[in-house]
Amino acid sequence: MVDRLDIEEIATKIELVIDDPQSVRKQLQQLNLVQQRLVIIKRELREELNDLIKSYDDRY
Repeated sequence: MVDRLDIEEIATKIELVIDDPQSVRKQLQQLNLVQQRLVIIKRELREELNDLIKSYDDRY
């Protein structure tokens, strides 16, 4: 399950410092990892929402 800490952790990683090309490469790699994590979070949230909708539909 996704929680607020997951989202806050990702938000703190989204920052680029462009002074050093080596640093930019490393940061882009980090952002790619963050993007992958966001895709996973999106999938988890979609599944949770679908479960909630199904649960609601089953009740009514």
